[in-house]
Amino acid sequence: MIEQALERVNLSDNTETKIVNGHELKDRVRRLFENHAPNIAVAFWGEGATEGLGLDKSPKGRIVCNLAMGGTNPKEIEKLMQFHDVRHCDTLHSKVYLGARTAIVGSSNASANGLSLQGASCDGWIETNIVTGSRNICAELADWFDNLWQDEESREITTEDLQKAYKVWSSRRRSGFRDKKIEGDLVRRILHHPEDFSATRLFVTLYGEGEVSAAAQNALEHENKNHSAGLELDCFENWDEIEPDADHICFHVGPRDGVRYDGVFTVPPGPPIRNIDENNSITLCWKTDSQHLTSEGSMHMKAAVKTWLKDNPLDEARCIPIEEFIPALRKSSDAYT
Repeated sequence: MIEQALERVNLSDNTETKIVNGHELKDRVRRLFENHAPNIAVAFWGEGATEGLGLDKSPKGRIVCNLAMGGTNPKEIEKLMQFHDVRHCDTLHSKVYLGARTAIVGSSNASANGLSLQGASCDGWIETNIVTGSRNICAELADWFDNLWQDEESREITTEDLQKAYKVWSSRRRSGFRDKKIEGDLVRRILHHPEDFSATRLFVTLYGEGEVSAAAQNALEHENKNHSAGLELDCFENWDEIEPDADHICFHVGPRDGVRYDGVFTVPPGPPIRNIDENNSITLCWKTDSQHLTSEGSMHMKAAVKTWLKDNPLDEARCIPIEEFIPALRKSSDAYT
């Protein structure tokens, strides 16, 4: 079947056709639209795509996305609409980047995982794309794109569309992960079934501060005495921006990148922030029993944190989405099967 597919690609005009992936793909997409208006039909868009692909500097073009499935960050689409005409199609699943004389077609969405938009730490999924300069193929794709653009299912994006998209995006990011217990070791599940985690609110959370202050500890003790939820509360101090409505696999990073596993904690929606005084606050959380790391799993996760730190020195506390952390976990856990 592969041979038949290649036979259908007309190379009679002696133009380049090759497979590209990863950072090379991102660079090819950027070059594609440096001086030419883009025609892009890509279903899902992630944060940073506009600048990452140079679309904030390219001539005004046409873009079709999918807002209905929850795989597109509406915030990025709003940004994209400042520079280009953007429509949405509920049934779109294609990944087509069409320039003046070259086209890229494959599996890569305009997202961190698809195009490595946020650096090497985001190379989480195996993507395959073909770049072709075949005049015949590019002409067919141009006709296909024009038909898609004019199709009644490709609609202009309204304020109501964006409001719905934000709800779907938020709902998918919260999708049921914490409502079901992951059987067995969490690290093995992440390595062997990463698709289960692609739309969850699970983070590897790193911080460099030591224990909470005495004032924060007193405030936490007060909260534990006065709440009736049946949970033993914990807290993060002076970290209002920590990701809410999420589970956090927490590690303390000490001097010379020494790493300590502190557990898996849930930060509820909101999140609940308590002000200690005018300069200090705590964000309440609790240790979750729905997810856990075995001793072996925590060892491999700590090794992955150290791998991640080699390319990303910790200058401030970080919440790393699990899909962005998977590459470091793979590098550190080749034998962990």
